[in-house]
Amino acid sequence: MDKLNIKVNIEIENSTEVKEELTQINDLLIEVKKRLESINQKELNLKVFK
Repeated sequence: MDKLNIKVNIEIENSTEVKEELTQINDLLIEVKKRLESINQKELNLKVFK
């Protein structure tokens, strides 16, 4: 799978707030990765059955 580069700009106001935002961003990226892997697997399965 091709690598996806994502840049995130965060305005730092409060370190606790930034940590929470980074955790949320990380969770979202993990979910995106899982969905992309699932799509990739489905495409592979389709190629096998064609």
